[in-house]
Amino acid sequence: MPLSSASTLAQVQAEYDDACGYFVDGDAALAKRFVVACMILLRKVPAETGTREAHVRYDPARVQQGLDEARAWLRSNAAGPGTGNPSVTRVDFTNFR
Repeated sequence: MPLSSASTLAQVQAEYDDACGYFVDGDAALAKRFVVACMILLRKVPAETGTREAHVRYDPARVQQGLDEARAWLRSNAAGPGTGNPSVTRVDFTNFR
């Protein structure tokens, strides 16, 4: 189920965890899911929260870094169906002497 504005924080965090290995599998669809999860986490999770008894601090910079890396990975690895990525050069030495 794709994430939406109605997704709970637990669902967004689960999607983040499930999709974070996009680069290992080389999966552009998984990378796109990861980007969406990062964007929602940056919007929904406060930098700090707490009460007198407990205090939690989150690091949104790490999520932003993951988002930036996923976007860069998508730019260099995700081409349209049936097309090559123009930023990748492939060399063929079949007739090389």
